[in-house]
Amino acid sequence: MQNEKPNQEWDNEQKKALNPIEEQENVTPANQGIAGVSATEGFPSAKEASAEQTKASVVKPQKGEPGNVTEEMAEKGFVPSKPVKESGFKRFLRFLFGADTRVGRVMRPLLRTVATIVIAFAAGLLVAYFTLYQPALARYDAARNDVQQLNIKMGDAQTAITTLEGEKTALQATMAGQQAENELANYRVYFLIVKNDVMRARLALVDEENGPGGPTAIAALDDLRIHLADLLPYVETDNPVLADLLTNRLDVVQNELARDSEQAKVELESFYSNLLELEGSLFE
Repeated sequence: MQNEKPNQEWDNEQKKALNPIEEQENVTPANQGIAGVSATEGFPSAKEASAEQTKASVVKPQKGEPGNVTEEMAEKGFVPSKPVKESGFKRFLRFLFGADTRVGRVMRPLLRTVATIVIAFAAGLLVAYFTLYQPALARYDAARNDVQQLNIKMGDAQTAITTLEGEKTALQATMAGQQAENELANYRVYFLIVKNDVMRARLALVDEENGPGGPTAIAALDDLRIHLADLLPYVETDNPVLADLLTNRLDVVQNELARDSEQAKVELESFYSNLLELEGSLFE
């Protein structure tokens, strides 16, 4: 229904344009000019008048007015339809950025400026990404790989240190054991030396040829005192009371030797008995 109304108006305008032409064609020779002059002389023909009237009735399209009929469209018998109404969003965009609006004339250069700034900023970001970020990222990855390698080496070194510490502890324990065995061996050697000196002194005290208190017995007791000094540190560690007893017994033996060889023998036998108390613990 909306398209029919414009078509009817178009037809009415066409009829109005053709009416003068029809009246011109109905003029008879009797009604034509005066003094034998032809009535059609100086007037256009009906066909020419129709074409001119059609051209006059055609509205030239105006800027921003879609839907007007051009001359070429009119000659082809085009019947204009009602223009399609634009959506609100398109009208809003036309208002903002259209070249025929005041706001659009302001916004279009502004939009181009903003677009130029955005493009320049994006280009700067790309340049910074490829010239700064990428090399820095490569250096960071290389440094991280180096750190990882160093951590692996440190872990291996720590494992080696732990192993070496275990071996060191084992060696220290072995050395401590060997040291204890060495000390025990020295203890036994010094004990045997002292025991031998006691045996020599006992024999010297019963020697009738050299005399019970002769030089042989004195020399044996002197050696016994020297070697007892080497033995006492070990004895003091195990049995301090026995160490003092052995020292006192030897002093009595040497004192009695100058006065009474028999009493010296008795004290030497007591010394020997005390010394034998160590033999059970040393050679068990």
